[in-house]
Amino acid sequence: MNPQEEADYKAFTALKTEDVSNQIKLGEDFVQKYPDSKYDESIYAKLTQAYAVKQDVPKMNAAGEKALAINPDDVSVLVQLGFVAPHFSDPNDMDAERKLQKAEQELKHALELLPAMPKPATVTDDDFAKAKAAAAEEAHSGLGLVYFRQGKYEESLAEFKMAAAGSEADPTNLYVMGIDLQQLKRFGEAADIYAKCAATPGPLQSRCKQRADQMKQQAASQPAAKP
Repeated sequence: MNPQEEADYKAFTALKTEDVSNQIKLGEDFVQKYPDSKYDESIYAKLTQAYAVKQDVPKMNAAGEKALAINPDDVSVLVQLGFVAPHFSDPNDMDAERKLQKAEQELKHALELLPAMPKPATVTDDDFAKAKAAAAEEAHSGLGLVYFRQGKYEESLAEFKMAAAGSEADPTNLYVMGIDLQQLKRFGEAADIYAKCAATPGPLQSRCKQRADQMKQQAASQPAAKP
């Protein structure tokens, strides 16, 4: 064991979660100083999260890929990369579809791994169950946005519903679900979803209220379905 390596890793793990800038500094210093350390995967995983907070997507992706090169089954990294990709998807990017497909694979793989994830000895059963549920919710939410970007509105809707199964739906998810339903010409359901979004204070509140009113009018003018 290298005493200095152990001390440097201990200093990195002692940082508070919100101390993102120092996480990046100490993390990058560590992997340069110890390129073959047994701790490198853990460091790269933390760097992936830290760069995501900073919204530095290129560096987040670079750190995430290095973590997955060491351990392709790192659920936290798979979910983080897969969740962020569709949020920053640019339809003018020639590589956009490949990036969406990659995000889909990462999120699906994370969902496959979650049920059999071993519980760390230092984590309580309750906290572990909450962490797994949160990861599954984020993965389904990411898949919902991936399918929305691809114009697969039924699939997108199904994923967002699974993301909201264990908790109150996120306003952004509700907003995209409303668009999914609108594209599927299910205007009454879209009005209800937009109304839920409008009931939550935030930047989307007024837009959701406006869309809810529009969808109510659309639903009222929609021809009745044949028996």
